[in-house]
Amino acid sequence: MLDLLRGSGDALPLIWDSFYYTVLIANFTAEYSRSNWIPYRIACTVLRDECAAAAQVVISATEAVLADLTSAEDFACGIDLSGAIAAAGTDGAGTRGTDGYAAATGMLRSTSASVDSQIANAEAAIVSAADLGEATSAAHTLASTVAARGYILRAQANLADAGT
Repeated sequence: MLDLLRGSGDALPLIWDSFYYTVLIANFTAEYSRSNWIPYRIACTVLRDECAAAAQVVISATEAVLADLTSAEDFACGIDLSGAIAAAGTDGAGTRGTDGYAAATGMLRSTSASVDSQIANAEAAIVSAADLGEATSAAHTLASTVAARGYILRAQANLADAGT
């Protein structure tokens, strides 16, 4: 069976302990001793280290969180995002169960609550505006804050994905 797999040239999973690779069987030799004892040698060519690839996904997701928070800063209308950015950039922020992950998710929840409060204030300011200038200013704040909220919500989703 192993020689057939070698001959097929298919990429195959090679898994043991905490190792996980995608490999090609480069060489296979067997020495038939008896029906229940066939010593063999197998050589594999590693195509991909799947564990390292999974770690790269975590790094990419964490980078996406930081990019979203940086974009949200452009629209935040006075909301301080520096704590959320710092927390998302710490070691372990993309790994569920770590202190870094807990700090990052906590800061994002807190930041999201601040943004929601700012949105409610801007909506109230539009309703109570004394003139068109005040209403326009409040509408601008509302639009910018809603845009920031979109980036923050996406950062939260990316962080949740990174932690799984």
